[in-house]
Amino acid sequence: MALLRAVNERATEDNVRDFFEREFKHIKAQARMSYVDLKSPVITDMPGSPKHGNSVDEKLSNHTRAQVYIELVRQAINAMPEPEKFFFKYRYIDDMEWIDISELMNMTPRMGQKYIQRAFRYFADAFVDTYDFHVYRSIDED
Repeated sequence: MALLRAVNERATEDNVRDFFEREFKHIKAQARMSYVDLKSPVITDMPGSPKHGNSVDEKLSNHTRAQVYIELVRQAINAMPEPEKFFFKYRYIDDMEWIDISELMNMTPRMGQKYIQRAFRYFADAFVDTYDFHVYRSIDED
């Protein structure tokens, strides 16, 4: 009897990769938004209309939420063993290209891909309290 549910490793890796290649870029952009950018322009003596979203409160909330997610991601990455942690940071935090990472780490790009695949699984494990990226295998697959 296994203590942990069986994970579909490939699908889990794909979920984490998709998060970092699609959503995380937007979260980083929101977290780096300056507070000056958050203030909406005010024009007085103009005819009014109903307000629809994009208020200062909403912008501050999005900015704060993005900063919290960045911190949670940072903690999950720091929980990874080395060298997976470094490959992950260089690729998804520092936005380095694979060829540059390979040269820096003195490894082939293919070897780097193997480390990053493991790093995706480590990240899914460490981030599970915030969001569960795991794809679990059904009992029939065992």
